[in-house]
Amino acid sequence: MASDADRAAPPKRETVSEAVGQSGWRRLTITERAPVRWVRRRLATPRGIAVMFLLAVTLWEPWFIPVLFAALVFAVLIVGALIGQDRLGRIALYLLRRHIWADPARGAAWQKVLPARWHPFLYKPLGENDAWEGPVDPRFAERLARLR
Repeated sequence: MASDADRAAPPKRETVSEAVGQSGWRRLTITERAPVRWVRRRLATPRGIAVMFLLAVTLWEPWFIPVLFAALVFAVLIVGALIGQDRLGRIALYLLRRHIWADPARGAAWQKVLPARWHPFLYKPLGENDAWEGPVDPRFAERLARLR
């Protein structure tokens, strides 16, 4: 065991020649406390970088994010109007199958958020024939037949 005199003695400091070592570069010891380490770890993640980017953009141009969101919403609405009801229904069905029907827990989570009239769409139909096959608008098949 170390004696009280050894414990009270300050640690031995390295000379410059000892710190430089064989490589010719001086070794640096960086000490960082817990708050600095926490901030550095959070900012080094992709999510932290994205948050810092959004914060910087918001400070630089405050209306940029709301205008960008509105532009995306209008672009989706315009594309939806241009591609038509049948294709839009098929895209919605594809998204339902891929993201919501594939994971019942996700459907249950969406059920808490969406209005009650949308709840039947969150769960895959139980019957053998899929009620979602075929044209979304029954008159669409008639119009197609007339055009041919």
